Amino acid sequence: MIMSYKEIRFYLLEGPKELQEMAILLLNKYYPFKTKKIDLRRSNKLRDIKFYLKKLNEESRCNKKKSILQELSTLIKKSQVINC
Repeated sequence: MIMSYKEIRFYLLEGPKELQEMAILLLNKYYPFKTKKIDLRRSNKLRDIKFYLKKLNEESRCNKKKSILQELSTLIKKSQVINC
């Protein structure tokens, strides 16, 4: 079952740094930065997450958005299982 955009947004913004790093790598596959490379050592991951979530929210192609939400849902669920 696919999580809603709001649930995914909450988990990514409030989740652990490891989950944020994995989500950044996943979203970078769909929405690559054209001006810079992703640096996961940088401390401000929330800014990158917010950038990608904004891009995802603006996505007009329904199939692409559903596949990204499906991958993010799977990533979040796996992260929850590992942390339990």
